Amino acid sequence: AESFRKKLPPESCKVQNLIHIHYQNLCKVWTPERTSYISLGKMYRDYEEFNKFFDKFEQGLAEFIVQAMQIYAKRRL
Repeated sequence: AESFRKKLPPESCKVQNLIHIHYQNLCKVWTPERTSYISLGKMYRDYEEFNKFFDKFEQGLAEFIVQAMQIYAKRRL
């Protein structure tokens, strides 16, 4: 949420490093490939409960995370 508030772009090194940490933590229970990681991000935005969770920190945060996850997946997975 802090990166979003600071208006860092989702492709910035700082944001992508945070997404990498998210991916690594996720890999402790499941190792998604490119398509499934992108789909997970879309679920964060499209399912109301996930969207509410992220947007309670900052309105629009869910969409920002989706964009950052898509960039990460396309570059690294």
